[in-house]
Amino acid sequence: MPGSRNTYTVLQFDEHVITALRCRRGVQGVEVLGYAVERGEWKASEASLGAALKAFAEQYALDESDVYTILPRHEMTTRVVTLPSQDEDEVKRMVRLSAEEYVPYRVEELVIDSAILNALPDGQSQVLVVLAHKDVVENHVQFLRQAGIQPAKVLASTACLASAVLAAPPKEHARYAVVNLASAGLEVLVVNNGRLDFGRGVATVQDWTMTGPNAGHVGEELIIEVRGSLAAYKRDSEDGEGVEAIYLCSDWADVTAACAKIEESLTYPCAPASFAQALVKKGGEHLECLPLVSIGAALAAQGRAAVTMELIPESLRNARARQGLQRNLVRYGGLAAAVLIALSGVYSQQILMRSAYINELREEVDAIRPVAENVIEKQRQLGILQRQV
Repeated sequence: MPGSRNTYTVLQFDEHVITALRCRRGVQGVEVLGYAVERGEWKASEASLGAALKAFAEQYALDESDVYTILPRHEMTTRVVTLPSQDEDEVKRMVRLSAEEYVPYRVEELVIDSAILNALPDGQSQVLVVLAHKDVVENHVQFLRQAGIQPAKVLASTACLASAVLAAPPKEHARYAVVNLASAGLEVLVVNNGRLDFGRGVATVQDWTMTGPNAGHVGEELIIEVRGSLAAYKRDSEDGEGVEAIYLCSDWADVTAACAKIEESLTYPCAPASFAQALVKKGGEHLECLPLVSIGAALAAQGRAAVTMELIPESLRNARARQGLQRNLVRYGGLAAAVLIALSGVYSQQILMRSAYINELREEVDAIRPVAENVIEKQRQLGILQRQV
């Protein structure tokens, strides 16, 4: 049952990196017990990714804690939209009805969730929408099943990153961009005065540590994608203004060199997103990087995320329904057994009471029998005497 164990693990995986953040439940803030990172080159189509994930799960005993897994931004579509309602259920219906406007799929092919970010004064609301193709989510869950993992929740990286940033924002700037360097892409969020304004994801496989002979090309691609994201935000923003600063984070890479490259090329102040380290109240020595997405997922596991979203594929929903049915059967079966035992006890007690009463009556009969027989004999003698008279 999700949320029933003392520890939980935030798991991310793809064909290049597997990470696991182990935390303790029931504490103030995030208490990190360990952080594991394993890099490799696996292929999902050749089953090597599934084998690597299974070995990783066994090595770090993932079955001993609740597992929260994250679907990366570049594998789904997200939008920040304004809708004419502030009722959560009504907003979800609106999102579902308009889903086909955002992606080239039928609504039946999608896994959809949404979260109200801000209630606007005119009765409207700013909403984060996440849409993922069912096959993407089902494949993600299938890899987990092959590794013997039943996820407590499948989270969206955008919601996790936003939750971490909004929970511990930087004090120096009001409008800033946060860039997460994922192993198979990158994600850019823009926050304006504590409000999520913009999000963009790009799929690309690069060594964001900026080391090796290909470091120059990696740096150029990073600059191009960040510049393009900031330009798109500036076009879409209400006032046409850009950001004041850029912050970088990664769940597996040191972002120091990338910060220097961005600041040199884009002339924006750029630094690691170390401000969010305030969320880790204990166990920070286990972290060699800035895993803001995993930390945001940890907040979601504790029920303290600013943006709460979950991607539930049909297979996972059915599995949970079966588990719920089994729990109910066990619960009601035990209740029925207890009732039968109680009824059996009452019935047995009634039998014992009746048996005792019957024995008592028999004893009284045995005690009265001699007197009755004597009375009968005297009546017989009296009858004889009457006939003689």
